[in-house]
Amino acid sequence: MVEKFADVSNWQWKAGWTNADYIYWLRKLRDKYNIKSTAVLFSDGLWKQPHRNDQTADSYQLFKSFSCYHFLRETSPTEQAKVFVSALKEFGADKSTVVACDAELALPHLTARINEFNDYVYNAGYHHIYVYSSASFFNYNNNGIQTGKLHHNPKLWIASIGTIVKPKGCHAWQFTWTANVLGQDVDMSYDYIGELSHGANNDTPTYIKDGKLFKTKPKSMNVYKDKELKEKRKVKLGHDSKVYGKIVTVGKVTRIKTKIGYISGNTDYIGKVE
Repeated sequence: MVEKFADVSNWQWKAGWTNADYIYWLRKLRDKYNIKSTAVLFSDGLWKQPHRNDQTADSYQLFKSFSCYHFLRETSPTEQAKVFVSALKEFGADKSTVVACDAELALPHLTARINEFNDYVYNAGYHHIYVYSSASFFNYNNNGIQTGKLHHNPKLWIASIGTIVKPKGCHAWQFTWTANVLGQDVDMSYDYIGELSHGANNDTPTYIKDGKLFKTKPKSMNVYKDKELKEKRKVKLGHDSKVYGKIVTVGKVTRIKTKIGYISGNTDYIGKVE
């Protein structure tokens, strides 16, 4: 089932508001648009959004879920990632939290910048990663977002306004920025896989279902002699190793049978290249 969620920032917090005021607005938003959660701006460049903790706590109180995102600026992506991770830890966001890199500025070498940012976030333990941008940025040009070169196989949250057609390849689609409640405009998105609408509580492992070429995510990944992953081989695969293989279903999970043995099909550890 496709759900809706809203993304919120300091622009959705009026001067003088209390948590009670914001929760009242959030309830009105939920009731009008049937949203299931919110994605909260935690940081922007090297700046931490001042209402992030209240907005996140209020989202959790109302929806039992939330997600968090960072607006990528031109300064060092690693330094920005440090600010973002620091903000996540200050709130106490656990490692199941869904996080997103908002890369909507036309920066040089944008894919490399996103990768540098996401590498730090991933290595800090946050593996449920999305990349957000306008549909026109996913153009595979040098200064656009080359999805095939993105590290850690992030899911795509794509903004495409004024169209009734779902953007190709997206996992979430921002379809409007003019939803409005009590005079407050707010962005709204469709969630096609349930992670952004069910946020921090959704830590159920997902598994590769198709493909023939895959790329590993951990620094070191075990290879097994058997599809039950009980007997390890001495060989290990390093980060970003590419392997060809065949999907093998074992109960409710999948493995990938390669020339050197079996590896887990858990998407925390492996991503599909093609």
